Amino acid sequence: MQTIEKCFINLISKHTDNDAIMQMFWLELKEKYSSKSRHYHNLSHIAELLHFFFEFEHLLVKKDIVLFAIFYHDIVYDVKKKNNEEKSAELAKLRMKELNIQANDANLCYNYIVATKSHETMFADPDLAYFLDFDLAILGKDWIGYSEYTEKVRKEYSIYPNVLYKKGRKKALNNILENDRIYKTEDFFRKFEKQARKNIKKEIDELSNYSGRWFR
Repeated sequence: MQTIEKCFINLISKHTDNDAIMQMFWLELKEKYSSKSRHYHNLSHIAELLHFFFEFEHLLVKKDIVLFAIFYHDIVYDVKKKNNEEKSAELAKLRMKELNIQANDANLCYNYIVATKSHETMFADPDLAYFLDFDLAILGKDWIGYSEYTEKVRKEYSIYPNVLYKKGRKKALNNILENDRIYKTEDFFRKFEKQARKNIKKEIDELSNYSGRWFR
């Protein structure tokens, strides 16, 4: 698979031949995702989504919009804020406008990124369904992989005491379980749904009881 940088530059180069702009956009992206406060929502997360993108690329129609959404969906990430998705979507839309990308495509990318806020509704747009499933694939990993993910997320929220973190985390996890299905596409549903629900329920049990894995 291409490196993250090469994949990003290849995408941007479809819309500009200005090397300075390409490098400026890449360095902005790299700096945001490389912040020391990021333990999960970093470039490794982007790499994982790109892995799934290339695996299922043959099923996607609006490939470039999905790629823009992958690269920008977490570019703004502040655990103290509740509008990260909207801010990330706004920045993606701005950069696409600066690349003279059609407004309809930029708006669609905006909507894709904002959709990661809830992951709740079934969507008629198959590209969006795959993008959302790429983002939540981590939930369906084996318990070891899932535990590593939860540890990284907890580190990102280390400013919050355990009592507050547990309350918020359990609420978010229960919201996921309340959906008829976590994954929108049949590919991801068959592969990850059962394990994801098992993982989430196990994490909720751990959050409900003291575990050395969680900060006090």
